[in-house]
Amino acid sequence: EEYVVADVRRVALFPQKTGRLTIEPMEINCIAQVRARQSRPSFDPFESFFNDPFFNRGLQTIPQTLVSEAITIDVSPLPGAARPSSFTGAVGRFGLSGSINNTEIKANEAINLVISVSGNGNLELLELPKPVFPPGFEVFEPKLSTDIKTGADGISGTRKADYLVIPRFEGNYRIEPIEFSYFDPRRKEYITLRSQPFEIKVAKGDATESGSTIM
Repeated sequence: EEYVVADVRRVALFPQKTGRLTIEPMEINCIAQVRARQSRPSFDPFESFFNDPFFNRGLQTIPQTLVSEAITIDVSPLPGAARPSSFTGAVGRFGLSGSINNTEIKANEAINLVISVSGNGNLELLELPKPVFPPGFEVFEPKLSTDIKTGADGISGTRKADYLVIPRFEGNYRIEPIEFSYFDPRRKEYITLRSQPFEIKVAKGDATESGSTIM
């Protein structure tokens, strides 16, 4: 018998609870080509030649419903010991980066702070870390973007948060390092990443109140 094998569907699954979980069987409806049975044996060598499987003579198309087997998996809980306070559910292997487009500006001018998490794991489900801005900074809702690819190694890509920030007063400011934690299932431990701090010098702007300096 000859077969043609192909991947019909490939998905990445991230269990959301622990215990013994069952993935239900999948079904697919298709049309199968089946060689019709001969009512009597043929002794004609030419007929036997043209009824060779490489020819399409004597084939019937029959609707078929194919059903896979159910799959059962055991999901272990994440370790409770040594769980960092900055852990929000990210599982996989990730990297963290932060960047700012300008560190010397005038009051009431805008800057952009970008936080990026990239790697392999449950990117769609993870929560990006939130920076803590100094007093006197007006912070707008971040612009979120996701670039995710599915491959043989699972889900990989990058999630970004782009913050538009406007310092309202002159002074020297510091944005503390941004912290992000995840659980690495290969190393079976929590990993905590930290970005670099950002030092921002804000000069007096045209609309800045005189004498309003925050250090």
